[in-house]
Amino acid sequence: MIIKYRESVVFLQRGCSIEELMNQCFSNHLGHGKGRQMPIHYGNKKLNLHTISSPLATQIPQAVGTAYAQKREGKKNCTVCFFGEGAASEGDFHAALNMSSTLGAPVIFYW
Repeated sequence: MIIKYRESVVFLQRGCSIEELMNQCFSNHLGHGKGRQMPIHYGNKKLNLHTISSPLATQIPQAVGTAYAQKREGKKNCTVCFFGEGAASEGDFHAALNMSSTLGAPVIFYW
């Protein structure tokens, strides 16, 4: 899953504790980035949650790339990408939709 900063509920639903989420939100030494990550840039490799990126809409083409890699490796997974209305107005959004349809990448775009 590739999420944006408003999807903390998804993070918790996938099994992250509130303490771990807060450590990552405050970017302290107990978070996954050991205090070297920007605040509210949470992620979790064990839970298959890609770390949040600051620039708007960059997660959308990354989701297509992740999904295409899974397809090439023969995995039966799909990638879920969360984004907001601001990201949907960016060029990366349109490029990613085109890439996913052209490559047949197993990705779900959730707006």
